[in-house]
Amino acid sequence: TGFSDTDGFTNDNQPTFTGTSSPNKDIILSIVDSCGVLPPDVQCANWVIGTTTSDSSGNWSIQSISIIDGTWKVVAMESDVPISSDIFHLTVDTIFPDAPVITSPELSYYSNELSTLNIMGTCDDKFIINFKYKGADNVIHPLSDFYSLNCDYGTFNSKIESLYLLDENNKRLKFPITVFAVQTDFAGNASPISNEFIIKNPTFSTTIEGMTPDIGINGEHLSSTDQ
Repeated sequence: TGFSDTDGFTNDNQPTFTGTSSPNKDIILSIVDSCGVLPPDVQCANWVIGTTTSDSSGNWSIQSISIIDGTWKVVAMESDVPISSDIFHLTVDTIFPDAPVITSPELSYYSNELSTLNIMGTCDDKFIINFKYKGADNVIHPLSDFYSLNCDYGTFNSKIESLYLLDENNKRLKFPITVFAVQTDFAGNASPISNEFIIKNPTFSTTIEGMTPDIGINGEHLSSTDQ
């Protein structure tokens, strides 16, 4: 569930492992070299977390027993061959990160200014920042992935150069919109939503600056025509 399919990070404490061996062999899946980390009643030098039998092509799949959060070394071996596989480095993380904090803009923001909108805030370094919105239906939805970015040295700044925002299907949203930020850690755990700000409908100050033809001498706004 991590950032890639091969980084070994997961928020599932009973992950499924797959591999190959000789056909029709009993397979033992173990965590090794964990003395001083595991509870004292667990065989720390070789903690068996699952067994199975490979099929006629040598393929096998094991869903492990529950593994506590931490970083582990996992190996597989055939029961009658005292040689293990290469080490698979596993990190189990089931803890949700804290919510990021939006520091700018403040509570209200008007959509006629949206062409220069920067959403800035604080976050956990290297986590992924995504944005969500609450529209007229009062339900929270994802904004487009176009606005997503990585937390960089504990801060984020998503620059939006547009006169509108896009939803998760890249369709234009109607204002007003309540916007939140969420951060996702290396194992795929998403935080609670951040504080909010609201993008409101445009507000323009309408004025009349003059007329033509204006034949007055000192700005009297006199005209010789009724149009």
